[in-house]
Amino acid sequence: MTFRKIIAASLVCGTGLASAAAEFQYYVFPLAGVTGISQSAIKPDSTQPPQAKYSGMINEKYADIFLDGVAQKTLTEHFEKRVLAAFPTSVVGPNQVTSGKEGKYAYQPYSASECRPSFKVNYRDSFGIAVGVSRLSTYFNTYSNFTQVLIPITYTIRFVKLNGASVIFSKSDTIYTELTSTTADFFSPGGKDISPDNTAKIKAAILNDALKVIDRHVEAAAKNFSPKQTDIGVATRDGEYFIFDRGSEVGFSSGEDFDALNDKGEEFSFTVKYATDGLAVASASDFSKDVKRATNALRAGAKLKFSFTKNGKDDAKPSVLAVQYSAPGNQPLQPSQVLDNALQSIIADDIGFKAPFNLIKQDADFVRLKNQIRGEANCESTMFAEMPGFADNTTLPRQSPDYYLKLDQFSSPVFNVTGQTGSSTKSIFNSAVALSLVDRSNVVRQVFIGNNNYELAKIAGKGLALEQATEVNLKNASLVALKSMIEGFSPKQKILKINAVAGGNATLSETLPLNAFNQVQIARPLSVGKSNKTVYLPLPQSEVQFERPTQDTATLALKGQLKTTDVVLLTSSGGNNRALKLCDVSRKRRFLPANLLHPSGADEMMGRAVAASLKDYDLIEGSSDFLQSTSIALRDGMFEAQALGTAVDTPFCILPMELQQFTKNDCAADKCSGRASVSSGIRIFDANTKIGESVLGAGFDFSEIKADSLSSFVGLKAYEQQISSIPQHKSKLK
Repeated sequence: MTFRKIIAASLVCGTGLASAAAEFQYYVFPLAGVTGISQSAIKPDSTQPPQAKYSGMINEKYADIFLDGVAQKTLTEHFEKRVLAAFPTSVVGPNQVTSGKEGKYAYQPYSASECRPSFKVNYRDSFGIAVGVSRLSTYFNTYSNFTQVLIPITYTIRFVKLNGASVIFSKSDTIYTELTSTTADFFSPGGKDISPDNTAKIKAAILNDALKVIDRHVEAAAKNFSPKQTDIGVATRDGEYFIFDRGSEVGFSSGEDFDALNDKGEEFSFTVKYATDGLAVASASDFSKDVKRATNALRAGAKLKFSFTKNGKDDAKPSVLAVQYSAPGNQPLQPSQVLDNALQSIIADDIGFKAPFNLIKQDADFVRLKNQIRGEANCESTMFAEMPGFADNTTLPRQSPDYYLKLDQFSSPVFNVTGQTGSSTKSIFNSAVALSLVDRSNVVRQVFIGNNNYELAKIAGKGLALEQATEVNLKNASLVALKSMIEGFSPKQKILKINAVAGGNATLSETLPLNAFNQVQIARPLSVGKSNKTVYLPLPQSEVQFERPTQDTATLALKGQLKTTDVVLLTSSGGNNRALKLCDVSRKRRFLPANLLHPSGADEMMGRAVAASLKDYDLIEGSSDFLQSTSIALRDGMFEAQALGTAVDTPFCILPMELQQFTKNDCAADKCSGRASVSSGIRIFDANTKIGESVLGAGFDFSEIKADSLSSFVGLKAYEQQISSIPQHKSKLK
């Protein structure tokens, strides 16, 4: 039988000789639909609320126009050809993937319609690969006698491990298709719809770009998707647990199943409970009774071969879920939320593996992708309905994240400058992204700011649309914020001993405030090998549960088997601080005279960053859209928890303020000169009583500013002052 060989060679220290090459057989099947816009990804269910035709980041009207059925068919046919070329001896059809063993037949490639293929493969050795569209937006920009349309489309290639339903490789790219025409020719008569000629031009350009993206991403997938077989030893055993001498650095991740072979070709299967650099803890999986029995018979010192398809997750690091906004019911997302999601994806893709935390990327289209796999593998679809990860009632819930990442975007007023001849213009603005770490109690623990300035130059009105330039600048600001987060991430974690266990109650070594109990995780210490290194193995809710108390206490009411040697992990801990929220809109926070009409847009961001740093207060996340989207992300991601902490009623609130004013302003012949001042402020209230304040100001001279641009110029200066004042406000109010 012909199969694809993956060579995993390691150098023997000091000899320069390679060890024996290890072969690992795997199979790939391409999906026939375009995830996100293919109707094959929709699961009809009359018991559920109506589902949007497309995902929340896709403009339905223009997706139907630019990526219609004909275009989708062209994309999927091209995709299948490219996958077959990239994996020439590995491609099978979805109906060739079964729960049984592969047949004793020569390899036979993709066969979509056959329900009884002579060549079958096991789902544990198989991977789905899909092309998808996760975003399609449209921006229109009319200037002078011209109209420009800008269409950002995000394409993604994903590899899905069928055993456990996890994305093991993904690559995304956002392509901007543009068309500029005279306004008279751009639209059809009536001025609402793009003319047929221009629609055809845009469709052709989009399709051409999409085919290039597919070529590039499939090539990258073939290059980067390289399952390797690695020799792993069982260092020791502790009851039901196996402790391996390799860990996340080779590919182990908690909550996932891994299969192994010994030198005799005998099969074993493990569910990893914990992994870090240099070790992993696992128990025998429930793949089958025979395999589980053989696995449990293994002893310390056993040598096994594991096949790994991706980098592992280091459980010694806190986990952060990058939350994507989800539209309620069948309603579209707001444009700002679409952009927030796009920026969040960029951050998740750019994180790398050296960060001091595990960033969990939420794939908002993954439910559709799973439905698509189940729908296209229609000969044995019951297999996917029962498999962990694919099953709607999966029995393998994941450990809840320690933190949730919220992204907020901010942009300054746009200051426009016209050249002397009038044909050239320059638009100057700043953009910022705030990344907030929200813990399970709904407390904002840290806020990281990334800011970037931009000058958009145009000649005779031609150049980037302001929306496109703003999006580019926000992407740059996102990466600056990410760098700040990687450098400044400093969670306050804590381990508490359990003094006694009796009558279903556990007595802790200290009293905890009520809001800390959302952060509690029960863990079992395991001593690893001769080094006596201790691993704190989190116990799933299926084994140990505790009732959330109603007041500060040192006692936990428990269900399950707890040992006095077990401990309580606090994934985020602070004092019993006063809950703090942003003051409601009834309190005036912007003080702008009638001739200054452009607030900076950065005052709320400044207030958020300062509030999260106050040691005597806990800033409570109050966005209902974010909280609802987090609940959806937890549900679809199969996490144990299904929601963040609830809203807290508190009299304490924080008010960010802004003041703009002229101290001198002389205008003549449409040009103004003078002096202005801008101030930023923070006030903290207990109900209606002010109990804290910090105010900082700055003055500046201006000269030869056009009168109609003066307000936006001062607004831009106010934005810069708000950003620069954050460290000083933190110092004054700490």
